Amino acid sequence: MSDAEKIIESIGRRRLRQALGVGETAISNVLSRGCRFPASWYGPLKELCDREGVECPISAFNWKSAGKVA
Repeated sequence: MSDAEKIIESIGRRRLRQALGVGETAISNVLSRGCRFPASWYGPLKELCDREGVECPISAFNWKSAGKVA
């Protein structure tokens, strides 16, 4: 089970949707597209996880990778 799946299971889809202001499709897309949350969700999701005592590793998010440095 991925980190994102663990968070969704622990907190629940309804509570995630409410906290993030997104619809069911957005949560379903996380599960169907690599099991990672959009990086823009990190702040509110981290706060929710901290309040609920749920681990929120940065690996659960889809961060952009750094480009080549010239």
